[in-house]
Amino acid sequence: MYKDMEKTTLSRIGKQALELHHAYLIIGEHTAVLADVLAFLQEVVKAEVRGNPDMHISRFDNFSVDDARRLRTLAGQKAFGPRKIFVLSFSRATSESQNALLKLLEDPFSNTHFFILVPSSDTVLPTLRSRLFIIDEAPRSASNKEARSFIDASIPERLELVKTLATSVSEGETDKQSVITLVSGIELVLWEEKGKKKIPISVFDDIALCRKYLSDQSASIKMLLEHLALVLPASGR
Repeated sequence: MYKDMEKTTLSRIGKQALELHHAYLIIGEHTAVLADVLAFLQEVVKAEVRGNPDMHISRFDNFSVDDARRLRTLAGQKAFGPRKIFVLSFSRATSESQNALLKLLEDPFSNTHFFILVPSSDTVLPTLRSRLFIIDEAPRSASNKEARSFIDASIPERLELVKTLATSVSEGETDKQSVITLVSGIELVLWEEKGKKKIPISVFDDIALCRKYLSDQSASIKMLLEHLALVLPASGR
């Protein structure tokens, strides 16, 4: 139903939508996007986000088949009010769990709406994306400080940043979603500069592959970012 629908922003949805679509895919950094979604539901949809038995908010590091089954059970239960809303976010999801979620969206329950939050569209299978209204809230400004700092650093400095970031993730101080957000920020900054700096298209291919592999549970963050540190254009300092 929503296949090939133009990407839009949450604020634009809030101004233009007369009624909620069945399911949204919202791309962006978890904390910021979740805050935007809850504000949208509270202020535009007029749905109470706290103490509401019809409001289900869940976050998963790795969305599993069992999670998808529990979600279907909850979605099938009778609502206390006019609609049920599910806000779920995940950094990774197996093909099996996404196919289970796809079946739920293909045969939806009435007055039930889903807001699926992910760090990158690559996290979601194309078949599942085709059932979702896509809202891209990923950072788009070249002033993204972390991305800018990484690009402007020398190769030794980049490798040191990679080491620090990988350690932070392994110790639980930072999640992988933040790494994916950084990679997306780097891509956006370089894309805005490609005309001035004649950046090879192969660089963007490397960035896309890095982001794709970061969604894999077994991926080595350190190895992927080290590769990126070496292939990105050299700092002009």
